[in-house]
Amino acid sequence: MSDRFKIRLGRPSDVGRVAAVELAAASIFSEQDLPPPIRYMASDLDILRTAVSDGRLWVACDSNDVAVAFAFTDMIGDSAYLEELDVHPNYMRQGIGTRLMEVVIDWARQRGCRELRLVTFSHLAWNAPFYAGLGFRTLRREEIDADYQQIIDDDAEVGIDARKRVVMELRLQ
Repeated sequence: MSDRFKIRLGRPSDVGRVAAVELAAASIFSEQDLPPPIRYMASDLDILRTAVSDGRLWVACDSNDVAVAFAFTDMIGDSAYLEELDVHPNYMRQGIGTRLMEVVIDWARQRGCRELRLVTFSHLAWNAPFYAGLGFRTLRREEIDADYQQIIDDDAEVGIDARKRVVMELRLQ
C-alpha cells in the first residue's frame, strides 16, 4: 500500500464518509449481484457509530485524512466476523483492502478468536478469490452453522442469490 494512505480506527466524524464509500463500492456490482434496492442503501448509521465506539471500524485515509476505504467487524459466538470491507472504486488495486484485512486479522487475534469468518460472493475476483489469497478457505455447506446460514438467508430475502454466496474462514490459532 502506498505511503499516501494510513489506517486508523474510525471516528464518529468518519461515519458519513464511510457510508459514501460503501455506496460507491456497491456501484461496481452488477444488478444481478446487488439488486437496485441494496445498491443504493448504505449500512445503518447507528450500526456504524456503534462499531466506531466499540473499536471495530477501521478506515484507510488519504493524505487529507479522508476515508477512502473501511472495514468493520462484529462477533458471532466466539468467532470474529468481517461485517464489511469496502474500498472506493477510485482507490482500488492499491493494496488498501489487503492492509485493512491485516488490521482486522490482528484485531481478531488480539481478542483470542480461533477464527475470522465472512460471507461473500463466490464468483467475483475481488471477493472470494481475494480472501482466498489471504489464507481464507471456503466452508462446505455442512460446516456452515445456523448464524451464518441466517446471514445468507437474510441476503436472499433482499434479492441476493444465495447460490453465489459462501462463508469463508481464516483459522487464527
